[in-house]
Amino acid sequence: MRPGIRFFVGDVGDATYEEINIIPLNHTEIPNYGWPCMEGPSVYSEAPDELFCRDGRVFEPPVFAFTHEEGRCAIIGGVMQRITDQEPRYLFGDMCTRDLYAMQDNGQEWETTYLGKIDGDRATLTFGQSLTNDVYVGQE
Repeated sequence: MRPGIRFFVGDVGDATYEEINIIPLNHTEIPNYGWPCMEGPSVYSEAPDELFCRDGRVFEPPVFAFTHEEGRCAIIGGVMQRITDQEPRYLFGDMCTRDLYAMQDNGQEWETTYLGKIDGDRATLTFGQSLTNDVYVGQE
């Protein structure tokens, strides 16, 4: 059974990771994503309230995370692309490298695919979508 309405959050990290979290909007309780205690898949060692972060709380990890290695700097949340006869996929990227990714629900987990670099030499700032489902990338 597929979940209902979901909100995809491209969470710009702090020192090491960028991440994507999914908030289910049809549930009565929103999961605890560990903000500001977690960054990516691990507990942030310099969290503002370290006792709060380490007192046995259970945090929901991101569905996707990448590090700042190889020039990546800030995750830019995207759009849900719907292609006929396929499961929808969430498109997102990195501001500095212009790398483009797609996440797709395979029924068990989210699979992430690297799609390549967005053309141009300017930072990726936003995504948009037309009424005919064409995806646009806004650059500075």
